[in-house]
Amino acid sequence: MNAANHQTRLYLTVPAKALDQIEPLTQLLDRLTSRLDIACVNLALKEMGGPQSSPDEQQQLKTLMTNLQQKNIAVLADLTSPQYALDRKSFEKALENAHNLGCDGLHMSADAALFARARDVLGPDAIMGVDCGTSRHAAMQMGEAGADYVGFGSVDAVSTTDDQDLDLNKGSIETGDELFMPETILELVDWWQQLFEVPCLTLDVADRAQIEELVQIGADFVAIGPSQWPALTDNDELVNWLAKTCPLIEAES
Repeated sequence: MNAANHQTRLYLTVPAKALDQIEPLTQLLDRLTSRLDIACVNLALKEMGGPQSSPDEQQQLKTLMTNLQQKNIAVLADLTSPQYALDRKSFEKALENAHNLGCDGLHMSADAALFARARDVLGPDAIMGVDCGTSRHAAMQMGEAGADYVGFGSVDAVSTTDDQDLDLNKGSIETGDELFMPETILELVDWWQQLFEVPCLTLDVADRAQIEELVQIGADFVAIGPSQWPALTDNDELVNWLAKTCPLIEAES
């Protein structure tokens, strides 16, 4: 890949607690989307939009999503909770909720059976991204399964038990490859970008230096995750942090 001609775009992962404050969150996202080139917003819908939410909360969330979608920003529901691999009913409820709310797709863990089920429900046009942790093997298999992007980051995303490889056909990912530690994420992303066409997402990027390195190697997306979000009462802190950290992916004026 020719990184010099490639545009790295920003991917925001909104923590679940932020969805308890839709109005300030909406204001914050308005400010961020006016200053930065944001491709996608990932919403953790565990606390909002579900059966326990009030009609007003549901409507607020739908309005926030519509505002983002009108700016050509994809809205994905985060379904990476480990509980979904153990509780199919819980996954089905979360999937139905994401579909009813009008999400553009899902960000989920590397689980072949759940991925196939989500694709059946959401259809071929839905964006289906997969968190592959630090597993090359998981990324390759999920890319072959039709993932719209693969994400690299947390070592918790692909789980297995000691001395036991899990079968992809049974709904889990075999993780027999070398376990990459966080400081080698750049190597992992570079390897993927050199060999595969499926876009790559780098999860929970920590600082400007890492973003600059990812831009240089031609990363498709970099995700600013929950660990970088301050309290919503101090929005200026996040806006200023992102403005300083992401100068290479600012929105076009």
